[in-house]
Amino acid sequence: MSGWLRYFALNAQVRTGVSSPVLVLAIIAAAAAAAAVVFLLVAAFVWLADLYDSLTAGVVLGCAFLLGRLHFRTSYSQNVLRHSIEVAFLSGMLAEMMGLDGDTARRAGLLHDIGKAADHELEGGHPKIGA
Repeated sequence: MSGWLRYFALNAQVRTGVSSPVLVLAIIAAAAAAAAVVFLLVAAFVWLADLYDSLTAGVVLGCAFLLGRLHFRTSYSQNVLRHSIEVAFLSGMLAEMMGLDGDTARRAGLLHDIGKAADHELEGGHPKIGA
């Protein structure tokens, strides 16, 4: 076993009381899971870059990442992602009733609170960050 893996396993064994071989397998499994996630992200980027261009692929993956972060945010005790999905649904229905493009309205409704996902990383309120 390599030095760093042995170090982490022994350190975790002291903290948790679980045997060292079990912890080694857990560390290897966690590393494999992280590698699988990275592989899937790269595969999604390559697939999107094939369909569109690399800039569009990056924007799509960035928006997907930010939408995923909205799942863990609440505003006035409502889940922000669920709220954005409801706004997208209602925006699409209203746009189609008025004879406008429903897909564009749904996309705008889904992304209307995207700045809330990056609130803590950037200066300013979520409307300014999202724009």
